[in-house]
Amino acid sequence: MILTLYGVLVFISLVLIVLGLVRPNESAQALVGFFLLFLLGVIIINGNLEYETGAVINTTYTYSGDSVSETSQSVINTYNYFDDTTSHQVGYYLSIGSAIGFIGVLYGLRTGGMNK
Repeated sequence: MILTLYGVLVFISLVLIVLGLVRPNESAQALVGFFLLFLLGVIIINGNLEYETGAVINTTYTYSGDSVSETSQSVINTYNYFDDTTSHQVGYYLSIGSAIGFIGVLYGLRTGGMNK
């Protein structure tokens, strides 16, 4: 998953969590937000988060006699994976925290604490 898309999904999950916790009647939004945040933490743990490192430019030239002309050019973006220990720790903390939040919302629904 590309880092920019990952950031957008984290923002969406945080918005869902805040909206679900602020409005007690919409606690399903908080559950969805915590679940999405858990999945995003698992993506970091598995090492599937990529960031753009540059681009490879492929150019094709045509030679005819003494003239050279460019026939096509393509740009391919290159990506590297986050594979250091710190990113895996962030993934663990994100997954554990979102699981605790999910369980907390479920407990609040069960005890009726979200409707007070």
